[in-house]
Amino acid sequence: EETDITLPDIIANLSLPIDHKRVRRFSISRAHVWDGAVRGFKRATYSETCDMLVRFTDDTGVLEEGTDTGGPRPEFLTLLMKHLKDQKGIDSWSTVQMV
Repeated sequence: EETDITLPDIIANLSLPIDHKRVRRFSISRAHVWDGAVRGFKRATYSETCDMLVRFTDDTGVLEEGTDTGGPRPEFLTLLMKHLKDQKGIDSWSTVQMV
């Protein structure tokens, strides 16, 4: 399924203010980071202005111990960016690096 969101739109949206009183939860399997991200971002309840709470699961869906006190979210975003970088055929990756 294709979307109408462009890379410049994504970059522009990064500057939107985050409402830390509203939280959207992401349960992410380390083995399937991309699938978990897409599933979370496509939820009707997702809003880019809400804070993100990330929890990692193992391959069977069991949550890892610990809470998101700041570590899991940057780790998730790093893994997501690594996935995007490693994808073949992404013509706009050089544009992302220049931003």
